[in-house]
Amino acid sequence: MKRSSFIIPIIAVIIGIAFLTFFEVYRIANTSVDITHGSGSSTHPDCVSTKSCYYPNPLIISRGDTVTWTNKDSLRHTVTSGIPTGDVAGTIFDSKVIEPEQTFKFTFTNTGTYDYFCIIHPWIQGQIIVK
Repeated sequence: MKRSSFIIPIIAVIIGIAFLTFFEVYRIANTSVDITHGSGSSTHPDCVSTKSCYYPNPLIISRGDTVTWTNKDSLRHTVTSGIPTGDVAGTIFDSKVIEPEQTFKFTFTNTGTYDYFCIIHPWIQGQIIVK
């Protein structure tokens, strides 16, 4: 009886640690965005209607997370805060030109919703939600 009452709390602690580790790894693994292949190929590629030119879109993260955008297209792109018709484009973050297979990183220190787009291909738009 004493042995089983000792083992149950140990198993519960092990399960709890595994649970927390899984969710922390999952959260960290979901702080990247791909600029999808073909997203810059025309003024209305398929990814516009599905909102998948930046993938995932929107991306929900925690305050303090760093997002990494990877250009998986064969064309050059940017990741610029704001919207194409806005006056404040690029005031929060601006990658400048990202060559194919290159990356851009930005750390979000404040909560809120951040719209962004590609200056070269303004139909490519995304959103980061920081909680």
